[in-house]
Amino acid sequence: LNAQQQEMLDIIDRSGEHLLGMVDDVLSLARIEAGRIELKKETFELIQMLQDVGQMMTSRAEGKGLRFSLALDAKLPRYLIGDAGKLRQVLINLLSNAVKYTVAGDVWLRARSQPVAGDPALVMLQFEVADSGPGIPQDRLDAIFDSFVQLDSTPDGGDGTGLGLAISKSLVDMMDGEIMVESEPGRGTIFKVNIPFQLAEADAVAPDEAPAAEVIGLQAGQPEWRILVVDDNRENLLLLRDLLSQVGFNIQEAKDGEEAIAKFQEWHPHFIWMDMRMPVMDGYAATRKIRELPGGGEVKIVAVTASVLAEQREPILASGCDDLVRKPFRSHQIFDAMARHLGVQYLYRERKGETGRDQGLKLTPEMLAELPRELLQELRETTLSLDREATLQVIERIEAHAPEAAEGLRALVRDFQMGRLGKLLGKVEDEKME
Repeated sequence: LNAQQQEMLDIIDRSGEHLLGMVDDVLSLARIEAGRIELKKETFELIQMLQDVGQMMTSRAEGKGLRFSLALDAKLPRYLIGDAGKLRQVLINLLSNAVKYTVAGDVWLRARSQPVAGDPALVMLQFEVADSGPGIPQDRLDAIFDSFVQLDSTPDGGDGTGLGLAISKSLVDMMDGEIMVESEPGRGTIFKVNIPFQLAEADAVAPDEAPAAEVIGLQAGQPEWRILVVDDNRENLLLLRDLLSQVGFNIQEAKDGEEAIAKFQEWHPHFIWMDMRMPVMDGYAATRKIRELPGGGEVKIVAVTASVLAEQREPILASGCDDLVRKPFRSHQIFDAMARHLGVQYLYRERKGETGRDQGLKLTPEMLAELPRELLQELRETTLSLDREATLQVIERIEAHAPEAAEGLRALVRDFQMGRLGKLLGKVEDEKME
């Protein structure tokens, strides 16, 4: 593609993500008001999550000519149990608003923690999201957490749903926390969030997933896989058809449940991608009917659905589907599902050279543990503050002691893998304490 075509595709992609975000806001509020959102209880690494959020906001802020700062207290716990996704959503909502309404100056995220009196298993996380923006008039402070309320103090103030703060307050309330706001016109705004979390051990955290490799074909020696794609939406059909046919699958299409049953009887596919909401006959009825037909028990059927409600999973599986993938999906989710249920083996695009993430995998806590303590401490401080230039300067001094380790560290920083570097340094610290 030439530069103009690439720019147009980037605009389409950003616009789609923006529209999807607005739809998600409306659906999130609807689920909250209907009591259909449940808190997850999972172990996560707090510092890495905050660094990831900080990295995302750094690029957004720099795009507007703003300065973003992330300040993490040295006493923050690394591992917690709770709903990391909802905490992340709250922080991103608040920070996105701060960037949106600040025309010039700074945006900050500060995080610290305090023990919870009477319960050593809990810790109170305290966050501050501050900006040097125009501030909020005192007569509007009481309404900012209401649904569909937007400030109009910037030219782009109307770009959104006005649900971000309402959702954030509802999520904070669900997590037994509190959210407060302080603001003064012309002096900026500070949102303060306090949420209790349960402390966790390091060995309870699941390892990072490797990035999905790009599928470019099918390995030799496999059956000629027959795949039926069922969807009443022409665009959805084209998307799945082209995605699958390009790597070598044999594809046929059906636009509703009745046509899907007929195609199954005529063609006997190995795998069916089944949309669940269709005219004439929906995916539920079509799946049940196919399961009753000769050979219907062997075919793999995976629902592809736009439903975002967790309680829809059980009815979909009860209809006879083996699994489900939610729209909008990423290509690797489609290929992974077919490998999982059908045993398909793929050819992957060979990566040109190692990325910082790849080289970082070669680094071990033992390689860094031999470094002088003062260098390790400086490296940890610059990493936690997401100061890439200062981190690279420390790595230059490390090179005199451990050239191989320095090469891997430098690649991680240049590839923006500060979260992985922080996690690695945490393991070094844990081993030295044992």
